[in-house]
Amino acid sequence: MELIREIAWRISIILLPWQTRFFIEGPLVNGFPWEHGRLSFYASWIPMLITVFFVCLQRVLPRRHPDARFGEAQQSGSPSVRHPLCAGFIMVVIVSLFTTNHRATLQWWAQVVILFAFFWSLYQLKIDRNTFIKWFLISLIPHACLGIWQYVAQFVHGTKWLGMATQDPITKGVSVMEIAGRRILRAYGGFPHPNIFGGWLAVALTLSVRRRGQGEVVLSWLSIFLFSTALFFTYSRSAWIATLVGLMLIFIIERKQWRRLIPAGFIFCIMFGGLFFWQKDVVLSRVQIEQHLETKSISERQIGLRDGLALFQQHPLVGVGPGATMLAIHPHNIFLLALVEFGSIGMLGLILLLYTFFCRLDRSHLATCYVLLATLFPIVLLDHYLWSYWSGLCLFAFVGYILYICPTTQASNRE
Repeated sequence: MELIREIAWRISIILLPWQTRFFIEGPLVNGFPWEHGRLSFYASWIPMLITVFFVCLQRVLPRRHPDARFGEAQQSGSPSVRHPLCAGFIMVVIVSLFTTNHRATLQWWAQVVILFAFFWSLYQLKIDRNTFIKWFLISLIPHACLGIWQYVAQFVHGTKWLGMATQDPITKGVSVMEIAGRRILRAYGGFPHPNIFGGWLAVALTLSVRRRGQGEVVLSWLSIFLFSTALFFTYSRSAWIATLVGLMLIFIIERKQWRRLIPAGFIFCIMFGGLFFWQKDVVLSRVQIEQHLETKSISERQIGLRDGLALFQQHPLVGVGPGATMLAIHPHNIFLLALVEFGSIGMLGLILLLYTFFCRLDRSHLATCYVLLATLFPIVLLDHYLWSYWSGLCLFAFVGYILYICPTTQASNRE
C-alpha cells in the first residue's frame, strides 16, 4: 500500500501540467465551444484519487504510533483561525447554489475539491518542501523542451493522448505575433495557452533560483536554462513581468548571499538576454501598442473589464456562480473575476478564507513566501487563468502547498 501511494503521488505531479481528459461538450458561446461549460475528467485525476484513497485508508486503520501524524497540533488550529475558515467556506458554498450555470459551477467545484484532497494527502504523507519542488520542476522539463521545439518548428502537433490541440500560426485564433506580414507562433508546451505556460515557467524559475538542495545543482541549472528559454518563447508579457519581479525580490532578500546567486543569475541573463537580442524585432512588435494584434489584445482586455463590471452590477449579491462567467467577457483580473462569480456575499467569504490562509503561512520560510506571492501578483492582476482553468488552478494549488502546509522538516528524507 505504501509503495502504491509513493508511486501515485509522483505520477500525479508529473501528469498535472498535461491536459489529457475525457469531456462532454457543453453550450456554445458565439458559435464556439464554451470551455468552462464542458464536463471534464482529467487523466491526472486517476493517480490523484488513488493517492487520496490510500491516505484515507491509512488514517482509518490503526496507527502504530499515535503521534506519527505530521503537524497534528498545527492542523487542529486555534478557534480564531477555525471560525473565519468555517464561515468563509459556508458563505462561498451557499452563494454557489445560486449559479447561473450549474454545469460550469459543478466542474469548477470538482476541480477545487480534488486538488484540495490531493494536496491534503501530500501533507499527510509528510512530503517536504525540497522533495515537492524537485518533482514540480521535473514535471515541467518535458514541457519546456516541447515549447522550445514548437517555436523552432512553428507548429504544434496535436495529440489527444497528451491533451494538445493542433496549433498552426496561419490559423485564425492561434496565439501568434505579427511582424512584417509574418505570423510567428508562441510556445504552448502542453498547455492550452502560452500565457498559462509562461505562468508555470515564471514560478518554476523563481523556485529554481532559490533552491538550496544538496547535490541537486545540475537540476537547478538545467531548469533555469530550459525554463528561461521556453519562457522567452511564450512571449507572455504577464509571465515576463512576474519572473522579473520574483527574481528582483530574490536578489534583494538575499543580497548578503549574492555570491550564491551568481551562477543562476548568469544562466538566466545569458539565455533570456541573448534571446532578446536575437529576436529583438519580434519582442518590439510584442510590446508596441500600435501593432495590430497588441491593439486588439488591449482592446479585448478593456472590454473584459467593462463587461465584468456590468455583469457584477446585474448580480451584485451572489454573482453568476464560480466558473459560470462566459468566455467572451472574462475580465483579465482575478479579483474582479471572483467578485463577478461570487458577488459581494461570496467575496466576503473568500476574504475570510484568505485571512485564514495568511494567518497560517509557513513563517519559517517567509522569504520564499514573499517571493512566490510577488511572482503571482502580476499574473493575478493581468490574467484570469489561475482561477478559471484547470491548469491555472493546479499552479495555484502548487504555490499554496509551498506557502501554507508544506512541511519544512528535514527529518523524513523522501528520496
